[in-house]
Amino acid sequence: MNTVHEAFPKNGFRRDGALKNDFSSAEIVNCPEFVLSVRRYVGAVLPYDAFFCSFGCLEGNRLRVLKLLHDSFPLQYFQDLAQSDGSFSSPLVNKWHASRRPVYFQLDRDAGAYPREWSNTFARHGLTNMVAHGKADMASGFFSSFSFYRMPFTVTQWHAEIIELLVPHLHDALLITLGASLLDECERADQPLPLTAEQQHILYWMQQGKTDWETSRILGLNERTVKYHVKKILTKLNATNRTHAVGKACESGTMAKAM
Repeated sequence: MNTVHEAFPKNGFRRDGALKNDFSSAEIVNCPEFVLSVRRYVGAVLPYDAFFCSFGCLEGNRLRVLKLLHDSFPLQYFQDLAQSDGSFSSPLVNKWHASRRPVYFQLDRDAGAYPREWSNTFARHGLTNMVAHGKADMASGFFSSFSFYRMPFTVTQWHAEIIELLVPHLHDALLITLGASLLDECERADQPLPLTAEQQHILYWMQQGKTDWETSRILGLNERTVKYHVKKILTKLNATNRTHAVGKACESGTMAKAM
């Protein structure tokens, strides 16, 4: 996988609100096989001219973007939306965060329903429409988002429903494509894979000596769900047992986030 050196704000983007998008450690990567597969298979049912994808880690209320992929997308669009404090705001991104449902936009039909400045920026970069969706995988601790632009038709709810069906498969394919490099990055940085907010809560009660059953009662979860997450915690922390996991979490600072 080769890093493509393209213009991108080094101070990153953040979205104010319940969740924050942190692009500060993101890199634009070139995955021609994945991009070609997306164009071949998604394009067969949803023809598009430009594509943008982000992939990263769930860290509490923060989405830390690690990788960015695109196909013919005008990256200057993001530069133009960056605020002086490094934040990034798009009404469509905000809408997705609020609903976790696919979003779609047709410039000549929907511009009046959104801020004029944003619509003008969208149009200035030759973008006519878009449909997007994402997946936050609480089990793996990773998230991804997929946006498709400049489709040769008027986008509707029907197209959003197509994307909703496709995104889980795209997410899994991208996780496989990037998985090895993500693990390598964590090892080079000597950092464990990130825990989800739920796993951080379970880790805290592990430190307190609670059993899986006791933790399930405290957090209002099924005991099997707690057992599943405990296994994920051990895997992510590369620990052999619960005590080992708590020790490694304390050493790495992960425990501080869980408390």
